[in-house]
Amino acid sequence: MIRSNKRRLRQIGLIMIVASIVLFAVSVYLLSAGTSEYSVNSDPGKTVSFSKAGVSAGDDLTYKVSFHQNFDLVASLISQNGTSYSVITFNQLPTGTNTILAPSSGNWTLQIANDGGYNVNISVVYDSITHKGVPIAPGNYTRFYDPKVSSGSNLVYSMSPNQVGNITAMLLSPDGAQHSSIHLSSASSGSDTIIVPVSGEWKIQINNSGELPVNLSVSIGDASYAALGMTIFGFVLLPGGIAFLSAYAYALRRERKRKHLREFSE
Repeated sequence: MIRSNKRRLRQIGLIMIVASIVLFAVSVYLLSAGTSEYSVNSDPGKTVSFSKAGVSAGDDLTYKVSFHQNFDLVASLISQNGTSYSVITFNQLPTGTNTILAPSSGNWTLQIANDGGYNVNISVVYDSITHKGVPIAPGNYTRFYDPKVSSGSNLVYSMSPNQVGNITAMLLSPDGAQHSSIHLSSASSGSDTIIVPVSGEWKIQINNSGELPVNLSVSIGDASYAALGMTIFGFVLLPGGIAFLSAYAYALRRERKRKHLREFSE
């Protein structure tokens, strides 16, 4: 019975620790992706558009569209010069998603056309841009923008340089005030999340104070509430799992001590 209880303590502890690691991994992925979600009504014969500024050639651009009625909708990703990419037609499908490697720089637009005869409620999730291979020379800096940040939302930003250096990322509000910073001198990546105090165009400024040029992957966008919830739950599970494993180790030591005393008395 005692052995069974010890085994159960170990199993519960391991399950809680593994679950916390999985939650952390998923939340890190979601936070690094960063999403902006919209819910709009589309009238028959009309189009609705969602803009994404500051796209560079080679960036990953992802969007997801879903709606509640099976009517004719067409989603198109349109570059700054008006070329249409990644067209999804919804006539029976309730949802669709796609990712493209942006072939050109500029402001991109997700346009959704309602070709049916009914008003349709549409939910759109537009991922923040991941800028890849951004070069920064020693002593220089670069900036990236998220132009439509709302007060009270969770804004996440992250960076991953190709080599260790003396790099600092600062999150700046529309008035230029600094609200958060990440400094990388030995770590290979870093991220942070804040609750936005004021609406407007927020920006991330990255300074290279080292002696070598670096290339980075940079992301900025709205954090998913689900990701934040999973992070909090993971922090709850992790110490619980450690406590169960500690109880298991303590019980194991007690049993070994009793066994040793029993053998000594015999």
